[in-house]
Amino acid sequence: MGMFVRYIVVLLPPVIVRPGNLSAVTSNMTSVLPSGLRKRHAHHAQPVAFATNVALPPTSTVSFVGCFVIIGAPAVGAGVFVGVGVFVGAVVGFFGWQWGFVGSSVAGVLGVLTIVLLMHDTPESKGLPPIEELTGEETPGTPRDHGKTSDLQRSVIRNPLVWVLALSSAFMYISRYAINGWGVLFLQEIKGYTLAAATQVISVNALCGIVGTVFSGWLSDAFFHGRRNVLAFGFGVLNTVALCLFLYSGDGLVVNILSMILFGVAIGVLICFLGGLMAIDIVPREATGAALGIVGMASYVGAGLQDIVSGWLINSGKTELDGVTSYNFDSAIVFWIAASAVSFILALFVAKRSHR
Repeated sequence: MGMFVRYIVVLLPPVIVRPGNLSAVTSNMTSVLPSGLRKRHAHHAQPVAFATNVALPPTSTVSFVGCFVIIGAPAVGAGVFVGVGVFVGAVVGFFGWQWGFVGSSVAGVLGVLTIVLLMHDTPESKGLPPIEELTGEETPGTPRDHGKTSDLQRSVIRNPLVWVLALSSAFMYISRYAINGWGVLFLQEIKGYTLAAATQVISVNALCGIVGTVFSGWLSDAFFHGRRNVLAFGFGVLNTVALCLFLYSGDGLVVNILSMILFGVAIGVLICFLGGLMAIDIVPREATGAALGIVGMASYVGAGLQDIVSGWLINSGKTELDGVTSYNFDSAIVFWIAASAVSFILALFVAKRSHR
């Protein structure tokens, strides 16, 4: 989608950007861009996991997922910059803010059509032999009939491990978006940081998440022999420790940055494992999409509930004295740490199963 919109934007300027309209375009770019860039699209690990699972052999999928996700991360950012900042900004500048929604919708439809027309289910669906045969991991003629896809998808819904993994990911998303959504306010209210300083500290975790994402697959294969639940448990514990360090340490800049480094690395690994790789391990290859859909839905339900519950808890502890508003985070902190702990405990029960 980001690449597609970029091509459109390359073609648009010579036609639409005239001296009389340039100020309107740039004005709307600057007004639209900040809100777009604040959005976090890190769950692109799921489509990457799905695509690599059907296009790569089982022994290579895990090693490549982290690399593809890290390539996708800047691509998503570029897509947001171009799609929101340039394309939508230009549409709004010429036709009004209402048309910004229309332009976004049209770009989204074109993106979907691109996927439908150019992305294929499996090599077999295009008359090619299975990827395992092409790489020599299986001999030609190996039985591969796992049943109808619809039956396999129903088996995913009935698989308790999928739901345990979905809950684990949902609780992880509670802790993740607690920091991304409320961390700046926490640093301002509790530790006395300025808005600029608080934003810089919190942004460290997003950068360090790249490190965890890149090395997640390699770590599980090289040191844990594919036992991703054990590694997810370990990084879940690290995530909880980082939360406690951030929430209960003082206002020192070094300790707060350190906590965000640990938090970011842990979240980077957990997004890949809980949001993609572990789901691939416990369902047949043909039903990967159903499993990832369940996990993804649960993850963002957890993120949404986090905002509601955290907002209510923080607001319930709000006090006003002489016109000055103060917030009490004690109840919210317990909620965030408990969610992180529940996540890594549940992850430990999701063991790898062979379906190949």
